[in-house]
Amino acid sequence: MITTIIVSRGLEELLVQCLRCLEAAARGASEPVVAVVVDNGSSPPFLDLGTAVPGLPLSILRNDRRVSFARANNLAAASSPADRFLLLNNDVLLHPHALRAMVELQDRTGAGICGSRLLFPDGTIQHCGVVFGPGQVGPYHVHRRRPGRLVPRTTRELQAVSGACMLV
Repeated sequence: MITTIIVSRGLEELLVQCLRCLEAAARGASEPVVAVVVDNGSSPPFLDLGTAVPGLPLSILRNDRRVSFARANNLAAASSPADRFLLLNNDVLLHPHALRAMVELQDRTGAGICGSRLLFPDGTIQHCGVVFGPGQVGPYHVHRRRPGRLVPRTTRELQAVSGACMLV
């Protein structure tokens, strides 16, 4: 089973779009997918999101006050018996085959964490991995802001991935 954890505060319309894309991706997944939305202190709290995504088992974990991203994810993970967790930001719109591809990659390589290529709405790369090179002051985001259609779709080992979309 894969538990998808989405930490969100407000922005319910954006969250519903995210959940609808997750619902479509879950249909192609090789194992059951459930979603846990951590309502991280929204005012007013989220209503029944399940009506927006009837094909996706969904629960809401409500925090009365805002907690850190790490703590919110840990609280949700502790409530799930899943073998895998997909940490997903509420502004990520998954491709219908993304989840299946990430699971297959993890199974094939034994990787503990798999990330994905993230695109801005204009099609340029937001994130597709991070490297730390010798003499660099900070991380280098591979291909950031390059047109996504011009960057080869390859699988590679990197030093870090974005927490916006990662399968653990």
